[in-house]
Amino acid sequence: MRRAVMAILGLAALAACDSIEIDPGQLEYANLSAETRRAYDAAYRTIPFAQGPVSVLATEGGELRTFALVPCRGGARICAGSARGRAGNLTVTPDFWIVTGLYGNRQFHLSPGGDGMIVRGGRQNGLAWN
Repeated sequence: MRRAVMAILGLAALAACDSIEIDPGQLEYANLSAETRRAYDAAYRTIPFAQGPVSVLATEGGELRTFALVPCRGGARICAGSARGRAGNLTVTPDFWIVTGLYGNRQFHLSPGGDGMIVRGGRQNGLAWN
């Protein structure tokens, strides 16, 4: 009798779980692997613009290209070529430092440690930065 009651309660609990609707947009997931990598990056890898200007190398259309990304005077934006060059925008996400509005509207996605990607016209190309 006791087992039968436990079995019925277990089935009722399963049925209740099955009827619960959860909106995935309202859940916040903790990705332990990503958070650990981010903490390691902050502690041991070079962070973009932490030591000043960044030189970027990338291959586009089979050609090696170079770009200079320099903190603008005033510090809140990134300039092309020098501190007085054309100003672009810097957005910092948990994984990338994204520079937009420079060099033919390329988006530079710089990740800690010296790599990342350039996005232009929907195409992505790897990059190296220092």
